[in-house]
Amino acid sequence: MSSVEEAKKLREELKNCGFSNRKVSVKHSYCGYSASIDVTIKDLTISIKDIQDIASTYSSIRYCEVTQEVLQGANTFVRVEYDREVLREATELKLAEAERIIESLEIQQENVGEILFMTAELNIYLIKSASYDRSLASIHFENHDGSYNERRGISCFNAYDLAEFLVMYECQLKDKENVA
Repeated sequence: MSSVEEAKKLREELKNCGFSNRKVSVKHSYCGYSASIDVTIKDLTISIKDIQDIASTYSSIRYCEVTQEVLQGANTFVRVEYDREVLREATELKLAEAERIIESLEIQQENVGEILFMTAELNIYLIKSASYDRSLASIHFENHDGSYNERRGISCFNAYDLAEFLVMYECQLKDKENVA
């Protein structure tokens, strides 16, 4: 099956799962000797993970058996992301909240944080960064037993970075109960 046909099939599968073209778009393009299927989510209430689970079955990437490098040609890359304009608008709405959170961090000591979210699985903290890494703060994920989650910290260099994180994470928590 060609990558054009795969993109059409993915579009049809998303439609059958209740994701109309107005909410999720699928575009096909060629990149060198490979193909790319770009899935853009236009509705922030749709979980990116749900779409990735569906779309990932259409990805086909060949690797070298020895070096595990991606081989050139005959690959189909699938990228799923939120629409940048929709994300930008939502981020601008969260900017005032992000600035308030950052102001509250200014009185904190380095490496002391403020909780952003509490979920059933983990707590998410915004921790004031030490001055050596030029970031304003970093976001850390901690399991309820006190151990760090497998996810790494995310650096925030300004209020916009934090606002974008707040939007993105709230999109993923839409079905969770305890959003702080």
